[in-house]
Amino acid sequence: MSKFFIFLFVIFIHHLSLAQSVQLTGSVISGTEKLPSASIQLKIFGNEDLFTYGFSDEEGNYKLSCEISQSDKFLLIAAYIGYQRDTLIVSRTDLLKQAIFQHNFNLKEDKKQLDEIYIKAPNAVEVNNDTTKYNVLRFTSPEDRNLESVLKKMPGMEVNKDGTIFFKGKKISKVLLEGDDLTGEGYKAITKNLKPEFVEEVQALEHYVEDNLLKGIINSDDIVLNLKIKDKGVKKIVGSIDAGLGTNQRRMLSTNLISFINRTKAFAFANHNNLSSS
Repeated sequence: MSKFFIFLFVIFIHHLSLAQSVQLTGSVISGTEKLPSASIQLKIFGNEDLFTYGFSDEEGNYKLSCEISQSDKFLLIAAYIGYQRDTLIVSRTDLLKQAIFQHNFNLKEDKKQLDEIYIKAPNAVEVNNDTTKYNVLRFTSPEDRNLESVLKKMPGMEVNKDGTIFFKGKKISKVLLEGDDLTGEGYKAITKNLKPEFVEEVQALEHYVEDNLLKGIINSDDIVLNLKIKDKGVKKIVGSIDAGLGTNQRRMLSTNLISFINRTKAFAFANHNNLSSS
């Protein structure tokens, strides 16, 4: 029996040696300017899989906590809109030398993007307690055909091949339209079809509780996205209808509509063509 317990103890110690807790702290600045809401990523060196993620606070300070795997090297990355990203290659040994690993980032302005950034909007990302707000315009490029392609560019967001969305490594449960759930877990109908120019802001809501009466009473790990739509009104339909006819009876029809009528929300997406394209 004693040999069995010794065996379990050895296995336990071996497991601890493979995965050990570490805390990473530091600041993100540019010269003497503090950079709040800068994204901090820890990735595995080589395949660049995201290991853990966070944001700097209002003072430009960040803190990440995670369990380090047996990977030999990692990438610690700081990024901020309008500044050149900075990457530190760090070994597993260096991370575990002390209880807290500290590194300060001093980012340089990306002068090629400054003019464009000042024209678009003052803030790309804002963090307020459990709510992270993204200014969609700041992440949108002319080639983006749907909201999903813009979400992929937002710090903290991940979208896998089938369209499932993750925020800070956790799966999104719903995508709300102005606070209303129209699709449940079938939110890909919205993110894969809605054009980004119709969305003003994407909000990531952590610890989401659907019933307002239960907020602050029950604990929730749910994360949802809430979409704020541009130019909405009491009675309004926003969107577009694209149609085309060509030779040999070729045709194309695409609708992308969201209605706000008497506080009722609805959406309609449709694509049809006989051009051998999707």
